Amino acid sequence: MATEALSVKGDKQGIKLIINATFSLTEILNELKAKLLQNPAFFEGAAIKLESNTLELLSKEEYDIITEYLQQSFQDISVSDYRQYAVVDSEEKEEVVPTKFMMGTIRSGQHLKYPGNLIILGDVNGGAQIEADGNICVMGVVRGTVHAGFAGDDRAFISCKRFEAPQAQIRIASLIVRAEQDDKTENTAGLEIAHIENETIVVFSKE
Repeated sequence: MATEALSVKGDKQGIKLIINATFSLTEILNELKAKLLQNPAFFEGAAIKLESNTLELLSKEEYDIITEYLQQSFQDISVSDYRQYAVVDSEEKEEVVPTKFMMGTIRSGQHLKYPGNLIILGDVNGGAQIEADGNICVMGVVRGTVHAGFAGDDRAFISCKRFEAPQAQIRIASLIVRAEQDDKTENTAGLEIAHIENETIVVFSKE
């Protein structure tokens, strides 16, 4: 179990700041200041990457405060962006992606954006727009625009009870399709999933 607010690791790629987000921002900043004072030359000109060692993550605002402090302390360093922090490299450790639950229907004119996975406990009405860097799961019917993999992740998927044609617009990474009216019997499986296959968005029903 992690007991420090922040620890430092160095390798050939640069410096990793391993942050325990269960501590307060003040505690994390105090620990960071102490480590910078101990060996400032170690950080000069470095490429710095922030990582988490807990399931809890810093907010974007907290991340920006830490980044700003580092850049004010050292003019010639580079710091990884929030997206790299929030979506952990699966080759290094189990992927930790933030997930947000939204209660109720997303109505026409609403625009919801999130840097992770989104779960909508309702419908997405026509004229509504949903964007997520990760996957999107809608427990109801999609009649509006849903865009998974907004930051470019072509592995993302969108699931819902039904994509309503012709209103629903399905976007994954840089690809876009509209829901099509199916001449076959209406889906009774209760779940439709859109994903990218052979550089094309395909939708299938799942029992």
